[in-house]
Amino acid sequence: MPTDALFSRLAMLRDHGVLTSVDEALRPKLTSPTLRQIYLRFGPRTLLNCTFCHPDDNFSYLLYHLPMNVLLPHLFHIFCLGLATSESISGFEPSRWRAQVLLCALALASVDIVITTTYSPIASPSTPAPAGIFWLASTLRYLCLCLFDAATAFLIYASATGRFLLFSAPANAADPELARRRTEELLTKANLSLQLTQTSLRAYSIARNATVRNPILKAGDDEYWRSVVSVEGAQGYGDQSVVEDEEVQAAISRAYGSGSMNVEQMRREADAFVNTVTRGLDSTTGNTR
Repeated sequence: MPTDALFSRLAMLRDHGVLTSVDEALRPKLTSPTLRQIYLRFGPRTLLNCTFCHPDDNFSYLLYHLPMNVLLPHLFHIFCLGLATSESISGFEPSRWRAQVLLCALALASVDIVITTTYSPIASPSTPAPAGIFWLASTLRYLCLCLFDAATAFLIYASATGRFLLFSAPANAADPELARRRTEELLTKANLSLQLTQTSLRAYSIARNATVRNPILKAGDDEYWRSVVSVEGAQGYGDQSVVEDEEVQAAISRAYGSGSMNVEQMRREADAFVNTVTRGLDSTTGNTR
């Protein structure tokens, strides 16, 4: 098809029948079958922006097109997979798939490079609408990357949880290295929780010591507890705990379901707990004195 007829038909598809600046720049570039083949293979940007390319040298267009359009998406994809399967970031379970995932990503990139390098579309004058590999590859490339990431996430989830009958629990339990790493991970989490709890207890101890040593704060604390005791005494509790009240027991029973609470047993358990916790305080106090 002549170039003028081609762009006349293209103008009918544009707004108000006016060609865009890109269309006008492409008009002198599509005068030969070789340039049209390059356009179908590498797209309009490579054909327009490559300054060192020559129409008789397809390899020069390939060198310009390959890094930004093919290599960069795959390199970014491999970088993201490396972060997602890093043990220091995602834990031990995803790191088990690190080597397999990266090898598959490299294989996918190699296939894309081979297709881009070797495939040449047919730009024959007898072909009314030749197919361009550039637009098809641009769509399939990112679609394949998304499907690959979804499959990787599914495999990591299935292996970590032992679901979907893909990775059974006995098979995972038979691996001593896997059991050891999981135990270490659980111990690390438990140690972190204990450290946070210890920090909270130290903060409470510091605040309590500051309250006891300060006369004003100590007087306020004593006044608070005296008011609590006086309120309980005024309501008729006396030496009994608030928990022994029938209404309180009924409310707690409704919260926990049917049944009643054994207040005496709770008191004995509380006394035993306090005696266990403060077992070394008497000896420490005696030595101090």
